[in-house]
Amino acid sequence: MQTRETRLRSAICRIIHDEKLYRVATLTRGDVMCRLGISKNLFVEVFRRSFGVSFTEYVNRLRLEEALTLLQTTDLSIGEVSEKTGFGTTRTFRRQFHSKYGLSPIAFRKQQEGNREV
Repeated sequence: MQTRETRLRSAICRIIHDEKLYRVATLTRGDVMCRLGISKNLFVEVFRRSFGVSFTEYVNRLRLEEALTLLQTTDLSIGEVSEKTGFGTTRTFRRQFHSKYGLSPIAFRKQQEGNREV
């Protein structure tokens, strides 16, 4: 038997991850709370316990994971990758990417291209 928290966690995953709602640049936790019909306090409590990070950190993690894949597997421009993964601006994407991986998206792509040539 699933607990309420387990059901909410599953619903949050479905909305954000499976439906790829994280690609929406204007996504807020309020959007997800509204879809679930739950209060802010309940959402924050369940989210933090379930995922161990804040809503924003989780969404950015999903965006960055997808960005890595796109940088490795496509020839999309940095701006296109930023747009497809839900970052509001290319500047935000570059800042988040560098903060997480220690490289700019362009430097990461060049490094990947160098590794493929070897």
